[in-house]
Amino acid sequence: MADPKQLMAEGFSHTCSMCLKLWRSIDAGNSTCEAGLTGNECRGPMGGMDFPQYEGPLTTQLRTTTCFRCGIEAEFGLKVGGSESIIGVCGEHFDEFNLWRRSVEPKGYKTLQQKKIQFRV
Repeated sequence: MADPKQLMAEGFSHTCSMCLKLWRSIDAGNSTCEAGLTGNECRGPMGGMDFPQYEGPLTTQLRTTTCFRCGIEAEFGLKVGGSESIIGVCGEHFDEFNLWRRSVEPKGYKTLQQKKIQFRV
């Protein structure tokens, strides 16, 4: 069975590392997610999505209250694109997300609209 901590050390986000589709794919000898292998798009906020193919132990509530990248308690939430779901993000990864977004948008890559929601002051 795939190890979420090892997957995160290899660069997968916390949400991806907790997804059964990734675990099954890794256990089958692949290096990417089962969703991607079957042609189903599944990306997080940096890909303009909210992990639409996610399958696993993280409930919608946990995906809102924990950081999608590292899994610690979320300080903010992101609404991505036209989705109504909120993806949690800690302060450190919110800042990294904004730096990444500013670096790719001038090059013609348009991210979907993100809305920052602060959980606590």
